[in-house]
Amino acid sequence: MYARSAVAARQAIARDSLMALPTAMLSLAVLALDFDAHEAERLARRAVALDPPSAWAHAALSQALFASRRMDEAVLEAGRAWDADSLSSLNGSWYGWALIAAHRLDSAAALLPRLRAVAPAADADQIEGLLLAARGDFREATPLLSWRAYGGAAAGVYLSCLLARGDTAAVRAAVDSMRAARTTGYFNPLALAEGYALLGDVDQGLEWLQRAFDDRTIWLTTMRLDDALQALRADPRYAALDRQLKY
Repeated sequence: MYARSAVAARQAIARDSLMALPTAMLSLAVLALDFDAHEAERLARRAVALDPPSAWAHAALSQALFASRRMDEAVLEAGRAWDADSLSSLNGSWYGWALIAAHRLDSAAALLPRLRAVAPAADADQIEGLLLAARGDFREATPLLSWRAYGGAAAGVYLSCLLARGDTAAVRAAVDSMRAARTTGYFNPLALAEGYALLGDVDQGLEWLQRAFDDRTIWLTTMRLDDALQALRADPRYAALDRQLKY
């Protein structure tokens, strides 16, 4: 998807270099395909300069800053994207995600009623589940989360909640279901890396993490902040993958 997006964005920019939207789209593509947060930030800042009210430009800049773990700036830009288009479930969900990752839990809680007013219930549930998990309320968080949502974006937190409740069998069943989903279509391999890491299977975890790199999943921007991958970090193979990230 991002390869096609990059081609289309570059073609649009070649026709008109003052267009903000394709510049923002190219920023996201560079982040996913090249693992290059610095170039992604440069492109996103140009998109913001070209069209300061653009929600897409601010969202792209937020993701580039998030990848670089500049959390205060990432939250600020996510908020600007939400303010620019507060009817967008995508903007609201990303803002909530960034707030929780930055440990601004009260701000995330304050966002939830506004998000529920515009977003599908499943999107708002995911943010509430992430918030509850961040507060240590794993029992209440679990039914709000899913390994399926957004291709497994919250799978690591969901599986961590199951483990915290002592339900290892449910974790194994979810991992098996994620693998089955890969046989019929695309499913985020980073989620499978998280699952195997949480189960203590380092070899399988690293195999699926390598596939995440091969697939160029945008969710690798969360890798260095991902507690579910902790079991993999002492392995030299993890360090070799980490060195590919220009974050």
